[in-house]
Amino acid sequence: MHIWRLFKVGLLLALVILTSCKGDDIIVNTENDRLYSTVIPAINYSFTIADGINKIDDKRIFVDDNKLVFLRFNQEVSIPRDNLASIDNLNESWSYLLNNEVVTPAPALNQPGNISATEKIKFNSKNDVRLDKGLFDTGDLNLTITLPHGITGTVVVSIPESNPLITTTCEPDGFNNSFNRLFSLKNREIVFKQEPGSSYITLQMEAHLNFSGVPAGSIDLGFQLTDVKTEKLYGYFGQYQSDIISVSQEIEDMEDVLGSAKIELKEATCHIHSNNQLGVPFNMEASNIRFNKTTDGIETNDVLLFNGLSKVNIDVAAATDGSPIIPSTNTLVINRNNSNIMEVINPFPEKITLDFVSLSNPNGDTKAQNFIADVDTLYATVEVEAPLWLKAKEYFRTDTIDFDFKELMDGDRENAELIQTLSMYLDFYNLLPFAVNTKLFIADASGNKIEDVLSNFEPVLSVGELNAEGRIVEAAHTHVLVELDNQQFLKFFDENAMLLILETTIASHDYENKFVKIFNDAGMKVSISLEATGQTPNLN
Repeated sequence: MHIWRLFKVGLLLALVILTSCKGDDIIVNTENDRLYSTVIPAINYSFTIADGINKIDDKRIFVDDNKLVFLRFNQEVSIPRDNLASIDNLNESWSYLLNNEVVTPAPALNQPGNISATEKIKFNSKNDVRLDKGLFDTGDLNLTITLPHGITGTVVVSIPESNPLITTTCEPDGFNNSFNRLFSLKNREIVFKQEPGSSYITLQMEAHLNFSGVPAGSIDLGFQLTDVKTEKLYGYFGQYQSDIISVSQEIEDMEDVLGSAKIELKEATCHIHSNNQLGVPFNMEASNIRFNKTTDGIETNDVLLFNGLSKVNIDVAAATDGSPIIPSTNTLVINRNNSNIMEVINPFPEKITLDFVSLSNPNGDTKAQNFIADVDTLYATVEVEAPLWLKAKEYFRTDTIDFDFKELMDGDRENAELIQTLSMYLDFYNLLPFAVNTKLFIADASGNKIEDVLSNFEPVLSVGELNAEGRIVEAAHTHVLVELDNQQFLKFFDENAMLLILETTIASHDYENKFVKIFNDAGMKVSISLEATGQTPNLN
């Protein structure tokens, strides 16, 4: 993928061949005073962008149907909305005095009487939230009933809004007059009653009692609801803003993809996708979208402006109820026509940060019915996508390669004396829109130059003509010849040649005027051959 690597692989392959040519690799003419002349046939090496993509295995790189290579960065965002609607644990109790005002008919001594009571139990914790119906996954309802000793009869407690109906019958016998009834809400449905500011159920009690004397004491009734989780809850959940969610996307290791060049992209888009599995409409706002980068050692923090504003708003419809629930999705596209994205993305950023917030029921339609199921989170994805349609201004780089010439000669100067000439032929066939010029010299361990091998930044990759699509249709051929003689080999030995220093300039084709495209089937081929003369060195 990295253009420089394509060139370096070809050149280094030639150098590997050079450094591996010991005595047993050389064809000897024994009839000519142990002189040899040998030609190593051409070795061909080819490489395409597709090979580089497979090697890097970076999910941020993809190829479209036209084989154009793209970069894509995704940042997932989760906006919790569990504060919208829920049913809390409840604990309520009531006490009914047994006197003539509550017992009907007012009983004479040792006569039966009846008590009826209906209690409202509010389930919505916020007055502007309306609960219409709940389907329960878990929940424990505990009803407690206590009567004074000596009273007998029948007590029936029920919740008519529940289905299956929650009801229990207790029969006090005068001695065992305390009752505890536990009900599971799993797979039950409750349809709530409504009054202003309250979604409630009713707890109804009907008691038919026999008194052993004058009625005294009280009936105590308790209602405890714990561990509630709804499978699905319907109603209107109000207008509530979420907490601000700050997210950041580190864009790491981009040098592995683009190299060290100063890249200018021609196109880029930012997509903000929403995915809503809640039956609630939202307005989602992304703000302060910042592209952080370092340019010439200076850190910058560029803000993306959409239609001149530093925030974008996305209307997110409610999900569609059903089995399964159908999520609502929406996408906002930010491009060069409605934003300053090309200004903030060049040069390519190191990190993207932004803030997210959402508002439920933005239209405030209190008659709307919302629902929430097992997912209580709103999801978004921020996606930045850019084709590799770019300019790369000429830049300079230096690479150092270990090259211990004495070790190559087994530490014996006589072996260097036996080599008369070495010619290395490099042929580059380039289908990439990049030009490469290079200078190669041999240095000692401290980097001091001993001898030039390639001087004056000779062209090693040239560029063919681009068609209207931006594709190079015919490879540009560059021939490079490297010639070394006996005096140079002796100099390498005597001055302790240890390093190959490769200085290179790289630029995209006609970078002052044109953007070029990187296609995954583009690449290059290197053909390498060697020709050597001399006497057979005594190498072990």
